[in-house]
Amino acid sequence: MYLVDERGQLYTLEGICAAILVLFSAYVVLQGGIVPASGSPSGTAEMQLHQIAGDALLMLDTPGSADEESLLSSFVCEKNSTGFVTSYDALLEKRTGATPPGSGLQFEAEIWYRDSSECLSIPFGKSGGVFSGNPAVRVSRFVFIPEHAGMLWGERSQAVLLEVLVWRG
Repeated sequence: MYLVDERGQLYTLEGICAAILVLFSAYVVLQGGIVPASGSPSGTAEMQLHQIAGDALLMLDTPGSADEESLLSSFVCEKNSTGFVTSYDALLEKRTGATPPGSGLQFEAEIWYRDSSECLSIPFGKSGGVFSGNPAVRVSRFVFIPEHAGMLWGERSQAVLLEVLVWRG
């Protein structure tokens, strides 16, 4: 004897939900099993280089206390490229033991600023090495320049972009 009532509809709905759940589970399992590879070992080296270069720039841009100016900001405001090159190079050469000594990280820095209606750039120092075509990374940081800093970017306050190209020499 067949009954046509709510129980039959619930069994049908339960079957449809179970089928959807099984299909979704199979999709998740199949997608989880496919792990994309980075492609080349140099991809990992470039990520590591980007992390090291970015951390060194961040350390220069961190003030010692709340009422103090960061080293990076003072270097840029005073256009002290020699101080920047010395300090940044020293931070790049700090080791944790993971990177062998003498890995030869080289860099070249440039400042981008806005002058009335156009964007201009000036070189801001280099480590002495010549770019050899090795994979390089670019890290950047905005630096606030207060009003009347007396630099190339005029007498108004603005943010300038410091870009550093880093490569293994």
